[in-house]
Amino acid sequence: ANAESVSDIMTLVVKATAAGDAADMIAITSDAVQAEAYVGNSLEVVDVALASRDAAAYELHQNEPNPFKAFTTVSWTMAEAGTATITVYDVAGRVIKRVTNDAVAGLNSLNFTRNEFNATGVLYYQLEAGNYTATKKMILID
Repeated sequence: ANAESVSDIMTLVVKATAAGDAADMIAITSDAVQAEAYVGNSLEVVDVALASRDAAAYELHQNEPNPFKAFTTVSWTMAEAGTATITVYDVAGRVIKRVTNDAVAGLNSLNFTRNEFNATGVLYYQLEAGNYTATKKMILID
C-alpha cells in the first residue's frame, strides 16, 4: 500500500489566529516520536502527512459530542462570508429551533443546550447558506 491508498483515520480541525499559509504554520515531525503509520496486519510502515481541505468549499460538520446530554456544538465551513441558517427538526419534520446568523468565511459554530430542544432522541439539523444545503443527524439522550 502507498500513502494514497490509506484512508483518513483522524481529522484535526484548527482555527487560524493569524493570516498565512497553514503549511508554514503546522508540521508533523519526528522530534518527539517517530512520525509513521502502519497498514493492516502486515504493519507496513507509511509516511504521515498533513492534507488541507479546499477553503473555498461549504461543508456541514457532524455535531460534537454526538450523542449528547447537556450540550452540543454544530460547526460548518463557509466558502465566503454570508448568511447561514441552522434549523433543527424532529423526526416528524417539525422545526425545533432555527438560528440565522452572519457567518464568516471559514469555520463557524453554534452551541446548543438540551433546554433549547423540546424533544429527545433523533433530531436532524440543516445548514442553508447561499445555494448550499446539507442535513445531518444528531442524537439527544436522557
